[in-house]
Amino acid sequence: MSTKPNWQATLSALHEQRKAQGLWRQPLALQAHELNFCSNDYLGLSQHPKVVSAYQTGLAAYGCGSGGSPLISGFHTPHQRLSERLADWLGRDAVLLTTSGYAANYAVAAGLSSLSPHYWFDKRNHASMYDAVKHDSGANQRLARFRHNDTAHLTQQLARQQQTLAAPLASATVIASEGVFSMDGDVAPMRDLVALKQTQANALLWVDDAHGLGVMGDDGAGVCGQFNAQQVEVVTATFGKAFGLHGAMVVGSHELIASCWQHARHFIYSTGFGPAQACAIEQAMQVIRDEPEWRRQLKLNIDYFKQGLLQLGWRSSSENAGLNHAIQPIQIGDIATTQRISMQLANAQIRCVPIRPPTVPATQTGLRVTLSARHSRGDLDRFLDTLGTPQQWEL
Repeated sequence: MSTKPNWQATLSALHEQRKAQGLWRQPLALQAHELNFCSNDYLGLSQHPKVVSAYQTGLAAYGCGSGGSPLISGFHTPHQRLSERLADWLGRDAVLLTTSGYAANYAVAAGLSSLSPHYWFDKRNHASMYDAVKHDSGANQRLARFRHNDTAHLTQQLARQQQTLAAPLASATVIASEGVFSMDGDVAPMRDLVALKQTQANALLWVDDAHGLGVMGDDGAGVCGQFNAQQVEVVTATFGKAFGLHGAMVVGSHELIASCWQHARHFIYSTGFGPAQACAIEQAMQVIRDEPEWRRQLKLNIDYFKQGLLQLGWRSSSENAGLNHAIQPIQIGDIATTQRISMQLANAQIRCVPIRPPTVPATQTGLRVTLSARHSRGDLDRFLDTLGTPQQWEL
């Protein structure tokens, strides 16, 4: 009987520890019969006939792949057209297309790295923003955090920094926040962040609007849509949420995007997404702008679901008031109970996976419910009925 090499045995032992702690993760194929309450396809555009048709037409015209890195041969006419249309829609100079939101945030940090910026992060920013900045050599010493959505705390920190310096910082100051927070579903205090940024010398505001673009703001332009390029200098967003597709982008000035071309290694050394996908993304953008009924239906579903949680006792009215996005967290605070609730939902053919450490602190363990415009009233009732009350789970 063969034995495992030491390195495999060590990994297996560590895996068993995670399983015993209730922290084991692995992909499970989504089945066609499952009712999905953890998809980021907020508007259901992955199934929209116009988007599907645009993808099919693009495949017929351009084939499946891009053929290379965007700087070599992987940037085609549909990519250029998409970049220009996105920049025009969002009121910025230029767009960098990337393969993922992770790569987009890495591109921002790489593009700014030559400035040796000082970063001020909302404590609950997405892991990709943290990883991007930490990947920049020396940035760990230039990264500070402020309490979640607390601009008063950020103001105090900035003032304290200025008091300790003999002269103003020569490098840039970057205030960074998500637009809609991916685990919490709450929205950044954009007006306060913009106002505070404008009091700082050589400062810029970076907003990851992955979960806002397409579902929030006028014309679906996200939480940054009402702010111009001098107010919010850098926007990152993905096409894997409201657009119903895949890939991401950095939106900003000509200078920033050109710097990303030079320094963003994920962009430089990765094959770009195919031109057919660019055709589909462009069509999804047009649907978002031309068919606001999808956002209206999503809003109706959000309001109905929130009222259901209130009636069941999972939320108070004040808690409900600040959660108006498709992301509807149900905080449970106990790993074992969260897993039991998720299993009960799964037994009813409802997909809603637990959110556990290290994604969130242990006290915030729970369900991250995501709603779609394509959920029916019956779908929402089925979820709420299966969920039950906190008392049923001895909470």
